[in-house]
Amino acid sequence: MDHTREKELEDELIEARKMASLGTLVGGIAHEFNNTLAGMTGQLYLAKKEVHVPAVTKRLEAIEGLSFKVAGMIKQLLAFAHKDLVQMRSVSLSSCVKEALKLNSVVTPPRAIFRQDISSDELIVSGDQVQLQQVVINLIRNACDAVAGNEHGEVSVLLDSFEADETFLVRNEDVAAHGFAHLAVSDNGVGIAIEDMDKVFDPFFTTKEVGKGTGLGLSMVYGAVKGHGGIIEINSELGAGTQVHIYIPLHDEEGSEAEQQQSTEIVQGAGETILLVDDNLSFLETNRDIIASMNYRVLTADNGVKACELFREKQHEIDLVITDLVMPLMGGVEAAAVFRSIQPDVKIIFATGYDRNESLLQGEKMSGETIIFKPFEIEKMSAVIHHQLHH
Repeated sequence: MDHTREKELEDELIEARKMASLGTLVGGIAHEFNNTLAGMTGQLYLAKKEVHVPAVTKRLEAIEGLSFKVAGMIKQLLAFAHKDLVQMRSVSLSSCVKEALKLNSVVTPPRAIFRQDISSDELIVSGDQVQLQQVVINLIRNACDAVAGNEHGEVSVLLDSFEADETFLVRNEDVAAHGFAHLAVSDNGVGIAIEDMDKVFDPFFTTKEVGKGTGLGLSMVYGAVKGHGGIIEINSELGAGTQVHIYIPLHDEEGSEAEQQQSTEIVQGAGETILLVDDNLSFLETNRDIIASMNYRVLTADNGVKACELFREKQHEIDLVITDLVMPLMGGVEAAAVFRSIQPDVKIIFATGYDRNESLLQGEKMSGETIIFKPFEIEKMSAVIHHQLHH
C-alpha cells in the first residue's frame, strides 16, 4: 500500500500545528507591544503639546518616528502569524509597488543591475497597503542579498496583470478568481538548494550567513500573501538564481476606495461624551487625556463588564464608545452587543493591537465596523472620531 499521500497529510498537519502555536505566541507578544507603543506615542503627543522648545520637539518627533517604525515591524510579525486584523481597502497595487520602491532603503550591490517594469494600469486589489509594500521590500532585500558579490548581478521587479489559465487553476485548486495582479521579483544570484525548497517559508530558516538575515522575511511574505487570498510560487536553482511569483486577486469593483483625507490638524470636538474602554491602564489614562484635549468629555472603564454597567447608567449622555477588542472578563465585541441591546444606534469604534479570536471575522453582524489599530496617529484618530460622530 502506498502511504505517500498519508505521510504528506501528516506532515501538513504537523506544520499547521507548529505554525498555529508560533502564531499564537507571536500574536500575544505583539498585542502587548502595541499596547505599550500606543501609550508611548500618546505620551509623546502630550509632551509635544506642552514643550515649546524646537530642539526638544525635534527629538520627541524622532522618538515618535522610531516608535511607529517598531509598530511597522510588529505588523510584519502579525502578518506572518495570520494575527494581523486589517481593514481591506481597494488599493492600486501599481501605486503601492512604486511607493515601496521609493521607500526601499536597500542599496543595490555594486555593479549589479536593477530593472523594473511596472504596469501603467492601476491593478486594483483588496488589500492592506503597508503589508503589500512590505512584501515588495522583503523580496527585493532577499534578491539583493542573493546577488551580492556577483559581478554580473541582476535584480528585476515586474508587475502586470495575469489571467489564470487551466494549468494555473489545476495547480491551485482552491483558487476561485481568474484575474490577478502578478508581481515577480527575480535575481540571478546564489539560488536555493532543492533540499531547502520546502523550508523557505519556515520562520527563522535562512540560508544566509550568520548576522545577514533573520529568517523571517519569506515567512512574513507568505503570511501577508495568504492573508490577501493570494498565491506565492518560487522557482529556484542553486547557482542559477531565484524567481518569486505572487498573484493577488484583482478587485471586482472599479476604482479605489476613497481614503479619509490625511490631515496634520487635530479635529476638535464640540463637548460630546465618549466612553473609553481598555484594560491597559497606561493606555486608558494617556488616551483619556488626549481625547479630553480635543474638547470631549471622557468616561473610562478598564474592562467590558464595568463599561456595560456605566453605559446602562449614562446611556443618554454617551455619544460614542471607543473600546479595545481583547480584554479579560468581557471583550469588546461582547460588550458592543450589550451596548446595542440597550441603545441600538450607539456609535462604536474598536481599538486593537490584534484580535486573538478573530471575532470580527466570525459573523456578518460585525462586518463594516470602524477599527483603529494601536498605536495610532493622533491626527488620524481625531478624524475617525469626528467622522463617526457626524455620520
